[in-house]
Amino acid sequence: MSAGAMAVVAVPAVLPVAVGVLAIGGAALLIARAASRGAELAAEGAAVLGDTMEAELARLADERRAADQWRDAAALVVKHNARIAALRAAAGKMSIALALPEPLTVAGADLATIGAWCADTTARLDQALAVLSSHTAGAACRRLAGKLGGTSAPLVTVAQALARARLTTPRSAPAAPGGVADKLDTQLAKLSHEVSAEDYARILETAAGIRMATSVQAERAGLDQLVRQVHDANAAARRRREDAVCAGAYLQSFHATGLPDAGDGGAARVLERLNAVVAGDAPLDDDLRGRAEELNREALCRAQQMYLRETVAALMRDMGWDVAGDAQVLTLTRDDWSGHHATVDVGDRMVRGHVVRTAPPAGADGRRQDRERCADFARYFDGMAARLPAEHSRPEISVDAAVEVAAPAAGATRRHEGPIYRERS
Repeated sequence: MSAGAMAVVAVPAVLPVAVGVLAIGGAALLIARAASRGAELAAEGAAVLGDTMEAELARLADERRAADQWRDAAALVVKHNARIAALRAAAGKMSIALALPEPLTVAGADLATIGAWCADTTARLDQALAVLSSHTAGAACRRLAGKLGGTSAPLVTVAQALARARLTTPRSAPAAPGGVADKLDTQLAKLSHEVSAEDYARILETAAGIRMATSVQAERAGLDQLVRQVHDANAAARRRREDAVCAGAYLQSFHATGLPDAGDGGAARVLERLNAVVAGDAPLDDDLRGRAEELNREALCRAQQMYLRETVAALMRDMGWDVAGDAQVLTLTRDDWSGHHATVDVGDRMVRGHVVRTAPPAGADGRRQDRERCADFARYFDGMAARLPAEHSRPEISVDAAVEVAAPAAGATRRHEGPIYRERS
């Protein structure tokens, strides 16, 4: 685009968020950033959210700390949304209904809303996991019975009893602490609620064999095997959970930023594979992770542009401008600006603005008006840039004064009158 009273604003790669309610672009940026954190997002503990959130936020005078609060809150929403999707997929495979909350849309939410939703969702996810675990236990027992057949009915009966006991309230202190039964129960208590039915069936078979063992040697060998099986099953469940959270975060990032573009078959295939990971049908292998991260870099650029466009538009409105425009170009008008308006191009890290007049200048008065409008716009734009949230320092601003003349009729060319104004960089 040709330059008119040109202000160029170099924006840091990461903008903090210091707003009461997230708009679409700000939410997209936080979601994309959360997705880029990958396994870190899946493994980290919950952000501190609760009744004191609003009081704490009010106490935060430092913009960076406020931005960190938003980042952590949005990341927790992304994580919970991914867990909801994974649990729904697991429940669907078992043809059961879990009482799961609806995913939260970050855009339009404030910290109080996010905090209340996260607290409620944490509790409901725990409840859903317990229900899912009971159905997994039933599926494991059926799998074991099918594998062993009628000849091993006693072992299957013991396995079923062990599975039921694990779902009940904790037992009382054992009569002989450190005994085989105590060690057996201790290992089963360590078992994750998210182990697969296949792993659970193997563990129940081993546990039932220990309970029915007729020698100390058999008991000890069985316990050694059980320790390894519980460890491996828990590790596999943890990998599936972390893969599902990472894949779900990528999917939320792409949804928030409108990826993939129509007709992009490669990106669509990435989304298809990520959905399979969320459903627990595939791992998030290095190839898929690399492709998803590459696509998320594009999502980050889009989110940055969306957020920056919203911020620029909001700041210019605060200074009395009427703002309209498409996804990239903003058109700025004022009631006291007859014959002129301004346009602003917004990229992911760059903002370019210039003055446009709707007819060629008429003599000296027209050129004087151009100079005044250019200077006026430069001051407003400089004020906007000074208020633009920046993580490290005030953005660099330069001004090139050349007024674009809009085509008076279709097919006419545009010409420029300038330079007519220059402001110190």
